[in-house]
Amino acid sequence: MDREELFSRLLAFDRDAFLTYGSSKIKYECYIVGGGAMLIMGLIPRATHDIDVLRCTAYELISLMPKYDMNMNVTAHIGCFADDYSSRAEKIDLDTKLIDFYTLSLEDLVVSKLASGREQDFEDIHQPAVVQKIDWDKLDELIDLAIEGMVGDYSARELRDFYNDYKEEFKK
Repeated sequence: MDREELFSRLLAFDRDAFLTYGSSKIKYECYIVGGGAMLIMGLIPRATHDIDVLRCTAYELISLMPKYDMNMNVTAHIGCFADDYSSRAEKIDLDTKLIDFYTLSLEDLVVSKLASGREQDFEDIHQPAVVQKIDWDKLDELIDLAIEGMVGDYSARELRDFYNDYKEEFKK
């Protein structure tokens, strides 16, 4: 799906949630990560096949997600996200009734994509639009936090090596 289709699905998900569960005095929150988040931010030119959600504050909404190609499979990689990711998240400007959608910060997304080790994720973070917008000091901090939170020494070393190579290639 392209960027417009992604926005359309988020709005349809919100509308379906509103019709199913009714109004609320507070809005629920959904945090979008992965390629979908980078597509929303206008940083990658490719389409995505799904919308990865790191967290949704309403458990009952999770059952509606598959209908809109949304999933929470990223919980397997939750360890690469700093605990305070929501403090850096950026609200997506959509006219919603029940759900506020957010993308994680670019730096949080880069950490997760480095930690994944997947070719597509490396391609995403090598896009010129991504590299030009990175706050390298913030990225240094988040990499250190991710490494501190990793269970295995191998994973921590691998992330550090991926990051050092990435930083050497792009930081001026």
